[in-house]
Amino acid sequence: MIPQHCYSQPQFRGKSLLSGYARIEVRSQSIRALRLSPKKAVRACSSAVEQGTHNPLVGGSNPSGPTKLLFVRTIQERRSAFARLQLRSFAMIATLVLLALQAAAQTQPAPPTAGATIVLPSAVVRQRYGQFLRPPNVDLSFPWHRRVTSGSLPPGLQVSDSDIWGMPLREGEFRFELTATDSSTPPKMVRETFVIVVENGITIRWTKLPSVDTDRIGGEVEVKNQTRVPVDLTVIIVAVNEIGKAFALGYQHFSFAPGAQTVPFGSTLPRGNYTIHADAIGEIAASKTIYRTRLQTSPPSVVP
Repeated sequence: MIPQHCYSQPQFRGKSLLSGYARIEVRSQSIRALRLSPKKAVRACSSAVEQGTHNPLVGGSNPSGPTKLLFVRTIQERRSAFARLQLRSFAMIATLVLLALQAAAQTQPAPPTAGATIVLPSAVVRQRYGQFLRPPNVDLSFPWHRRVTSGSLPPGLQVSDSDIWGMPLREGEFRFELTATDSSTPPKMVRETFVIVVENGITIRWTKLPSVDTDRIGGEVEVKNQTRVPVDLTVIIVAVNEIGKAFALGYQHFSFAPGAQTVPFGSTLPRGNYTIHADAIGEIAASKTIYRTRLQTSPPSVVP
């Protein structure tokens, strides 16, 4: 007798495998074999074929010809198929990873090119400023954009791809770096360093340093109006001795158009050590703007 996990039948309509079971559909009947390991099931079925026995559950007691056996797939076959599937999956994953790495390498920006330092025209505190920026001296694919990558602009100024504009609020020297990045793949980058000096609207400097001639101290200053409009200017020069007493050396008050003008000063003084202070105050009434700048000597001037 053929074990129940092997079946013979003259006709059958299909077969299926369910986790270690053999399932056979025979003339609208579904018979489930005994649960055996795949190796034992194969050996038992092979033995039944060699003995020429038949299945008494199907077709009566007399066999009608060579016994037809339906064998289930062995675990080895399934493992082999699964291994092939795993290899194909790993190959596909490796291909995708390689393509991703190649795409990342293509989009990685090229090392930035450094340009020379560019000194921009000076600006004036609380005065409108605008300066065109030339494109980088490198062939960039359009569109390209600039951004600040180091340092800082003067407070009150802004930058675009082609201009710096605004109204600076603080004097001083400002150094910053702009990086231009284009739209190529991988993108090209160009770094440029800029320097801009923001000056006071009114400046003052010694054109003749204070000097002592017997009991007299005298000298000269130059004041400069760097705004675009006339200012109401006052210039005061005083000498302050060691006990804090001040003596006037010069005073002028006038409407000062854009430009420069010298202001001489001098006066006789009693004996003592004097520090000379020069102050310039300019006012623009229309915008309610006041500029002030100062000079001071060191060491003191001595009147014997």
